[in-house]
Amino acid sequence: MTTENAIQTAAARAKNLSLLMTRWPSVTGSPDEAAFSERLRAHLAETPYFKRHPDQLFTVDSHGEPMTQNVVALVRGRGRRTVVMAGHFDTVSIANYGTLAPLACDPEPLTEALLQELRSRPLNGAEAKALKDFESGDFIAGRGLLDMKSGLAAGISALERFAGLEAPDGNILFVATPDEENRSRGMRSLRNALLEIARRFDLDIVGGINLDASSCERDGEEGRAVYLGSIGKFAPFAFVIGRPTHAGYPFNGTSAHRISAEIVRAMDTVPELSDEAFGERSPPPVCLEARDIRDGYDVTTPDRVWLSFNWLTHRRSPADILGEFRTVVTGALNAALEAQDAHQARYRGRP
Repeated sequence: MTTENAIQTAAARAKNLSLLMTRWPSVTGSPDEAAFSERLRAHLAETPYFKRHPDQLFTVDSHGEPMTQNVVALVRGRGRRTVVMAGHFDTVSIANYGTLAPLACDPEPLTEALLQELRSRPLNGAEAKALKDFESGDFIAGRGLLDMKSGLAAGISALERFAGLEAPDGNILFVATPDEENRSRGMRSLRNALLEIARRFDLDIVGGINLDASSCERDGEEGRAVYLGSIGKFAPFAFVIGRPTHAGYPFNGTSAHRISAEIVRAMDTVPELSDEAFGERSPPPVCLEARDIRDGYDVTTPDRVWLSFNWLTHRRSPADILGEFRTVVTGALNAALEAQDAHQARYRGRP
């Protein structure tokens, strides 16, 4: 088989695997998530390499009841040097598909249903672009197809191609983990087992490839296959405590919402808070949660608000991030109080 034919075969295998695994629902925390690992293990067990080397395909317990598991597959070549390819198989909820939720994990029928829905009504700009993409035949929908079952499929396809080489140098260790969309318990359980796996198979792990999707930072034409380095993720939070007051007397206290809104304004998508290394710029932080701590209607202003942010970095340390976060929050607090004082002065100054 020529190199070009081998690449085409691997690409077709990756596509078919992507669609197959998308049809296996695996929403985080559901019984389907726990069942996915055995489905994947059994599928890989039927491939020629793992029929010959069944001991190099196994699962590692993670958490939950029923137990969720990591899937580990090792293809050996010459020597000890090993690259790890890692990805997760759990997905976020399908609830936001609305009436199309029953089709969320069935790519072809879902894509056809989306086409029919988009063709049936006036569209905004983003929807018009989505319709054009779907009509081109180059795109297909499905919960978890992009994030990140297609990444797992690409890894498996590469693993199988490596297994088909004659005496390749090095080894590839493929791992698929649960629970990335919640608490990363799958990867943390695998981390705890990885040293023993390396010892058992006498592996020298020299690098890792994250199989998750990565978007192009420009217009999408260039695309991106793989990038070097790593991204640090921080999740700083703020618990805002105000001084509640009756809605009829707003200046007798300070709403926690006023303070939290100023914090979000100072943090969310602010480009100066992004980080850069080797020509790559991280996205700026975004607010993932903003909610007050109350159970029902109350005529007083909120006294407690919870904020949580997602902040990605390339080179900055936790101390740097937390120090800047404290500075931003302190400045936002002062700005909120100063603004309220100015509003009160204008209000009191009216005839």
